[in-house]
Amino acid sequence: MLLAARRYGPTVSDRREGVYARISAVWGVQVASSAAQLTYGVFTSRLLDATAFGIYATALAVASALSIVINSGLGAAAARRQDESEQGDRALVAASLVVGVLAAVGLALAAVPIASLWRQPEAVPLLILMALPVLFWPFTGVAAGILRRLGQIAVFNWVTLSAVLVSLALSAALVLATRSAWSLAMAQVVGAILTAAGFALALGRRGRPAWPKGIRSDLVYALKYSVLSVGAVINNVVPLWVVGRFCGADVLGNWNRAQAMGRTPVDGLIRAGIIVVFPRFRFDRPEEHDTVSSWTVLNAAAAWYVVPVGMTLTPIIGPLLLLLLGDGWQTASQIVGFLWVGGVALILSSLLATALESAGAMRIAGWGRLTSSAVIIVTALATAATGAWLPVAIGMAVSQVLVQIVQVVMAGRAGYLRTATLVMWYAAALGVGLLLWMVVVGATRMGLPPIPIACLTAMAYLAGILASRRSLGPLRGP
Repeated sequence: MLLAARRYGPTVSDRREGVYARISAVWGVQVASSAAQLTYGVFTSRLLDATAFGIYATALAVASALSIVINSGLGAAAARRQDESEQGDRALVAASLVVGVLAAVGLALAAVPIASLWRQPEAVPLLILMALPVLFWPFTGVAAGILRRLGQIAVFNWVTLSAVLVSLALSAALVLATRSAWSLAMAQVVGAILTAAGFALALGRRGRPAWPKGIRSDLVYALKYSVLSVGAVINNVVPLWVVGRFCGADVLGNWNRAQAMGRTPVDGLIRAGIIVVFPRFRFDRPEEHDTVSSWTVLNAAAAWYVVPVGMTLTPIIGPLLLLLLGDGWQTASQIVGFLWVGGVALILSSLLATALESAGAMRIAGWGRLTSSAVIIVTALATAATGAWLPVAIGMAVSQVLVQIVQVVMAGRAGYLRTATLVMWYAAALGVGLLLWMVVVGATRMGLPPIPIACLTAMAYLAGILASRRSLGPLRGP
């Protein structure tokens, strides 16, 4: 480990500071992107009804599921390659272009039967339209992995942010002009094209395709990662499918709005962690002091930032959604709390799963995803049987908590972290979060406005944590 660290980068103490700094930098861009998406969501939610969002949610869910399977493996392989050869990167680019063409054609041809499976025939034109971003997503995944591995995080940040801002602005204008569901999908289409173009310019020659040879090990890893991604497909698509098919397009549209409002900031933080963490843990091995110390500290520190803030804001998520979206979204305001809790837990489980996948500990990551998938499937069956969205919403929250428990126990047994120490810090963070939650609930019952109280409490906590980070256990580091 020490030899690898000297050759490839700083050791644990320096790397820990680097991880924190990079995650902060990436998250700053993600915050700007999330703010733009929230603004876009508020604007479009006041122009279109829940049924239109339900139709869009169907097309987006199918395209995203396809992207997870075909894109995540190649992107992960590009991010963790053990060498920096230009030829290897160009070969992965070529493979991504082939995969993109096949996936886009397949989606367009299968649009009608897919829409029938979802009982959403109106989604056929949007499914065909979503074939365009599917065409580009494998390339952008590989290009993003290369940029992350090379440390060009700033380039990655500005390309993605620029694409998001331009695509959302154009889509918002189309929504205003046409009041149609297809105009929502244009944000994905334009964003994919602009991101692909920006990444291609940033990579230069390295981003040009070459005959795919000498990447057998990368393709094997990509295939294993894609198999693991089936769990992510189940977790992301099955809830949407069961809600759309058995609860109707109107409820699916409310679910989509709840997901957009309640998970967008959370997903931004998750992406920031994955972007930075994945390439930096590919040399770690179990039982080594550097690995055990850094993994334990990073996960404990993440809990101290995420859990208390997440619990503080939980009581206001529903009222905040209604305040932003206006009347007609009462069902979304009920759903969003479950998605928010699941998203907070997902931050921690994604951080650990990303490190495990980067280090090649696929078995542990696989058990985590299997656990989540089992919970989602059971609760989805309950929703199918009852026609109510509540069971699968509960599953979205509970599944990620169970995933984190499984991952921590198995990673500790495998020698990647100190389970007892991490559990102790998790419990402490949970206790602080519960105390802050009680403050917000108590203030609300006293007649004080909940949204300002919760926001001020969360900001005060973060300020206190930042001020005491040099003296507080995991924030101080190993």
